[in-house]
Amino acid sequence: MKITYSIEQQPFESCWLRFELEDGDDISARAGSAQYDRLLSTPVVTELVSGGSLGMSDHIHPDLLTVAALLVCGQTRIKRLNVPNLPSYEMCRVVKERFGIDVISDDGVEGHSARRRAGSLPGLAFSGGIDSCAALLLLPRQTVSVFMRRSHLEELPKSMYKEAAALDSLNAVATSGRAAVSLRSNVEVIRQPMGFPVDWSNSLPLVLNADALEIGSISFGTVLESAGGLGKYKYTNLSDRTIYSRWAPIFEVAGIDMSLPVSGLSEVLTSKLVREHGQFLKAQSCVRGEPGKPCGRCFKCFRKSITEAALSGDKFSSDQVAAFFRSQEIRRRIVQSPIHHEIGLAWALSRIPHAGGVMEALGARAKVYCDQFDGLDFLERPFLPNIEAYVPVSIRASVIDRVVEWLGEPNSLDISLVQSWDVSAILESPEYIAAVDNTVSRLAKVSE
Repeated sequence: MKITYSIEQQPFESCWLRFELEDGDDISARAGSAQYDRLLSTPVVTELVSGGSLGMSDHIHPDLLTVAALLVCGQTRIKRLNVPNLPSYEMCRVVKERFGIDVISDDGVEGHSARRRAGSLPGLAFSGGIDSCAALLLLPRQTVSVFMRRSHLEELPKSMYKEAAALDSLNAVATSGRAAVSLRSNVEVIRQPMGFPVDWSNSLPLVLNADALEIGSISFGTVLESAGGLGKYKYTNLSDRTIYSRWAPIFEVAGIDMSLPVSGLSEVLTSKLVREHGQFLKAQSCVRGEPGKPCGRCFKCFRKSITEAALSGDKFSSDQVAAFFRSQEIRRRIVQSPIHHEIGLAWALSRIPHAGGVMEALGARAKVYCDQFDGLDFLERPFLPNIEAYVPVSIRASVIDRVVEWLGEPNSLDISLVQSWDVSAILESPEYIAAVDNTVSRLAKVSE
């Protein structure tokens, strides 16, 4: 895959990455069914910061360009990256080692570049949601939050996505005296269906602006359920999974350590943290509603609303419950076995009253979870091994200090329960199967 780049002033000061097919290239996905045909016709355009206190982006280090290119096309089966200038020897080595991709340069007249010097500031790939805001609260105050604002070169089908709530939260970050900026990119359009090519692609503006912003690490709002596999079937060490083991060394060589400050916190704890210490951040995980007005119909609204009710002691109105179960998206999700991140949903459902109907059926499923795993109380305390493993040493101590101060320390039983997490027995139990059937039956009685 031949990569070219240019810095252009239209439609805004930006880095344009262009991708050209070469002999032997295979742009089918490494895994999954996503397609990347648009790579060949659509330049990936990412805004660059300019002027002011944030610096000036007039040169992008070849190591950063290599990481940026991989964030776009690294999920395809290409065997070579043909770049304008060779990155550092270390970057070429680790890309070959982790991706099986040779980094070459037909155009470069010199040898390998010197390795990029790491910046001094932590960065955060900010989304405006609860987990992202929880990460910000744990990070040093000088952290630079960058929100990737969707921008498209061509007209696309109408989307339910709305950015206003995220921008409102980003403004709240800036108002608190922290560095915060939104930078546009169209990276999501090269993947079909539209979305990030890889989980870390929302950091693309941070990567391309890393020198201008003096970035030495990039944090993501990845919670325990995702980092440890608790939201699916079985606990796994993130370091054993390619989503981390393939990518973390790439970021590290580019002088921008990957950082996961909430990887040891459940969604229960991120919600509690923001509720108690970060209300000024205006966190809102729903991307379909307006600021302060979540849509109430998406699955994220359903999950986060139930967690919030369990933490606050508030009750759902009959209208709220009815709206939940009229939503096709929520209906489709809650008949799955297991439900996505059902562990956190079970914790919350076991702590709120049920007024019959679908909520009562879901509560029966939650009871099976709680009976099997000591009430799921361990979700209320941090899992420090993940923070120790996935937060760079430069900021690790301060993050752990805040976690322990605000959320307490785990005990040995907590750690054991996390590491032994396996839902196989739950999913196969007669009580759970009956509760799933009851969920389907009661849901069928709810008019859409």
